[in-house]
Amino acid sequence: MPKIVHREARRSEIVDAATRVFAARGYHLTRMEDVSAALGISKGLLYQYFETKEDLFMQVCLTLVPWKDLDAGGADPVRRLRKLVAAIVDRYDASHNFFLILSDFWTAAMRGSSAKRAALLATGARFYVPVRAALGAAIRDGQRAGTFARDADPATLANLAIAAIEGVRLQHQLDPRAARKKRVVAAVSDLLLRRLT
Repeated sequence: MPKIVHREARRSEIVDAATRVFAARGYHLTRMEDVSAALGISKGLLYQYFETKEDLFMQVCLTLVPWKDLDAGGADPVRRLRKLVAAIVDRYDASHNFFLILSDFWTAAMRGSSAKRAALLATGARFYVPVRAALGAAIRDGQRAGTFARDADPATLANLAIAAIEGVRLQHQLDPRAARKKRVVAAVSDLLLRRLT
């Protein structure tokens, strides 16, 4: 058992280092040698954990934002949804390299062989599963409680919330004074709740 724990800890260290390297150098300029040098390990050891740079990059993308334990819970559906949107924003804020890596992800996903594009796009879809699930569950629970409109589509509203939050964060990075992130994030919750109530 200790061997498994050690392997998982090493894998996590590699992903953390690779995140920093990809953010600093970009996907296309990063080589496996760069990641192994940042860790002070041999390239051969790195390949024991990740067969290709693409495999490593996809794992980096999947772990960029800590979605674990995202659901805010609670009895009041309105309060729960507001807390959940705030928690999602906080998780994005905790990921300092999100937009640097995301821009490389989209560039890599739109170029290259169709097999690589398909693998990257499948990874991108997996990235959003936890946040979509949490938002969808909060909306469906509110619908079952009779607080939210039954005709609202949870999947569509979850996608709208994610797109709005990511858009707000991008605008905030480009011009923090004009974006007024806190006000706009509150408006995202208001917009969702207006449709739901």
